Amino acid sequence: MLLHDAKSAEEVADALEAGDEELREDIEDILDQAKRRWENSGYGYDDEVDPVDMEDIVAQDDFIDHVIYKSPGRYDLSQIPRDAVASELRTEVARHRAASRSSRRPKRYGPFYIDERGGDHFSYKLSYGGNYTFLGSYFPRNAEFIPSDIAKEFWDSLVGYEWGYRDRVDRNEDNYGTGPGTDAYVEASEEEFNEWCRDLISTYINGAISRHPEKAKEIFFNGLADEDKALAEKLKVAGLPEEELLSFAASWFENSDSKDEVLEALRDYFGALEGGAEEPREVIAEFSKQDIAGMGIKQGTLFENAPWKLIKLHPSDLRLEGTLMRHCVGDKGMGYIKALKDGEIEIWSLRSRDNKPRFTLEVDGKFYTADDGSPPMQTLTPAYYRGRAIKQLKGKANRTPGFSDNSQSGGIKFPDEVIFWDHALRSLDVDPQYVDDFDALHVEDSTALPGRIGANPAPACTGFDVPYRPLRENRRSSKRRGSKRRSSRRRSSRR
Repeated sequence: MLLHDAKSAEEVADALEAGDEELREDIEDILDQAKRRWENSGYGYDDEVDPVDMEDIVAQDDFIDHVIYKSPGRYDLSQIPRDAVASELRTEVARHRAASRSSRRPKRYGPFYIDERGGDHFSYKLSYGGNYTFLGSYFPRNAEFIPSDIAKEFWDSLVGYEWGYRDRVDRNEDNYGTGPGTDAYVEASEEEFNEWCRDLISTYINGAISRHPEKAKEIFFNGLADEDKALAEKLKVAGLPEEELLSFAASWFENSDSKDEVLEALRDYFGALEGGAEEPREVIAEFSKQDIAGMGIKQGTLFENAPWKLIKLHPSDLRLEGTLMRHCVGDKGMGYIKALKDGEIEIWSLRSRDNKPRFTLEVDGKFYTADDGSPPMQTLTPAYYRGRAIKQLKGKANRTPGFSDNSQSGGIKFPDEVIFWDHALRSLDVDPQYVDDFDALHVEDSTALPGRIGANPAPACTGFDVPYRPLRENRRSSKRRGSKRRSSRRRSSRR
């Protein structure tokens, strides 16, 4: 008997039990043909646009472990809490999900993307399932009469697939299943992955500086010891203020060159200490609490951290200054160190009573020399030339007086700084209006400083022949000496 001649499932079962080999061979042939039709159709495979859900991947412990394991020694993620790594991975997926929604694979999640090849640097293998459809029309008439044990054996022969109906075949019903799809990989290029690890550590340290300063210092010291153990030991016992150590920690992972810059700054610093032959830093001006109060500033950082000193830096100071202030004055490639050694410029640093830098100035050598007098310049004052000779006036991260960042967005945030520098520069016979980076004098909200801009009750310098003199020293001498003695003193101090 053949299957298409059968009248019922019971008749087929009885015939097979009685040993009807013709019927058994016919059923086997029918099922084999159906399987070939399915294979020729492409398995009815439905591949989703994004078969891998990165939210699920970044939640897997072994994926997080793989990220930490593959992080490079220079930016080893094992030195920060595992939860911080997991949190950043989740944030990265959420941040890039919307941006990648409209594009097809590979979709990027920070440095990570899904690919089918697998890489040789960062590569995390995973498998995803495909959706399969076995159409009932692949079976002939009376297929529903095939016994359940034979039907189950048929579905089991499709190794690796899970089907909805495992105990029957029916030309009137489509069967749906799932099975393995193409292997996929979460990949990242070496450069992008290393940069991401560095940024993650930097973000963690900057947050830890306020919440867990001891942890931030520990990470910094561990990293420093890996690079130069002797230098790390010197720094631990040097007694530097915590604020400076935390500034080093923040700079350590700031960019690809920052670690080398910190190393050079510390080596210069300790080299100068151990050499012991360098002359003291020259004090250009000093501002006491009384001086600050005379400017109308009677509270806040400028008042509380007085006296302030404006000092000349030596070439060996620049890397440390740049590291602590997070600007480029100490970068070898920027040329400041060479220009200072050659006498083309001077670098001044405004320091608090604890010797912490707050502003750095680049001063052209023309600060000390008058113009040649050729028209029309002969009509300009020495204060003008001194103003033009001060080329840069930078706070931390290159912000300028009064502003909270170098973009100057949001207007003046620190009016006391504007008031201070207006007075301080005038005390050096400098016209603040011509100083580069003193833009706060020219913005609209400088009107928030009424009556205190342009007023300097006690200038320290009154003539071009006296480049500068500490403000407090001049006040004291003015009480003790007459005008003739002051004139004599000025003449003797000419350069």
